[in-house]
Amino acid sequence: MGTRRDRRGPGARADRRRGDLPRQQEQRDDGPADPRAGPERQPERACPLAEPDTQRVAHADAAEPRRRAAPASGGRITDPRTGLSFAAPGDPWEVPKSAEINSPDPNAQQWLAGSRAISHEKYDGQSDWTGSIYSGELHAIYPYEGVQGLRGTVATVFIDFGSRFYPIKHERKILQDKAITVDGHKGWVLEYELDFTAESEKNGYQWKKERGAVVVVDRGEGKRPALLYASVPDNLDTGVVTQVLNSLKLS
Repeated sequence: MGTRRDRRGPGARADRRRGDLPRQQEQRDDGPADPRAGPERQPERACPLAEPDTQRVAHADAAEPRRRAAPASGGRITDPRTGLSFAAPGDPWEVPKSAEINSPDPNAQQWLAGSRAISHEKYDGQSDWTGSIYSGELHAIYPYEGVQGLRGTVATVFIDFGSRFYPIKHERKILQDKAITVDGHKGWVLEYELDFTAESEKNGYQWKKERGAVVVVDRGEGKRPALLYASVPDNLDTGVVTQVLNSLKLS
C-alpha cells in the first residue's frame, strides 16, 4: 500500500457502497488516494493493538521511539475484542502503534491488532508502500444482516477498501470467494491478486504484484463480526496471506 499503507480506516461513506462482488476475472482499477499511506501521527486511541502470544496490553506510549517487533514465527497476534487471531509472519513484520494505523474519525474502521512491513520506502518520494495484516470488530458503517449476509458484507468492505487503498493503476483478479468456518463460526473470505507490473516497471517500484484478502467471521447473536484485512506485496512474500488465512482462530 502507499501513503496509503498504514491503512487507516475508511469513513462514513462506506455504508453507501453496497455493490455486488467483483467478477471472477481480471479488470483494471484506478483507485483514488489511499489511506494506507505513511503514518501521520495522530493522538493515541483507546483501542490497543494486540501484543504477541495473545497478551492483551495497552498500546505503546506516544513517546516510545520505536515500534514493537512482531513475534517470531510460531507466535500469534490476537484481537483483544473479537478474539480473532492469526499466526505472526515474523521478521521483517512489526506491530505498529494504534495511532499509526487508526484514524481519529469515529466513523472509521478501527484496527485492534495487526502487523505491518515496509515494501518500498518512499516509493513516490514521500510515502511508504507497506504490507498490512489488520483485524478488528466490523464497524457499524458496514451493514451486517447475520450469517446469511456474510458475502454481501465482505463485498461492501472489499469495494470500499479497494477504492481507498490502491491508488496506483493495476489489474485485479479474484482468487477465491467462498464460505469458511473458523472454530465453528461461519465466515466468508474474498482473496484477490493485484498486478502493478506495468506501473512498477515504468516507475521503478520494488514490488510488482500484491495479494490480499478480506475476511468476515460471525461471532454470534448480538455481536458485531470480526474483520480481517490482509494485503502483502510480492517482495514481502505473498505466501504470508495463505499462512494467515490457514491459521485463523476465534476464541
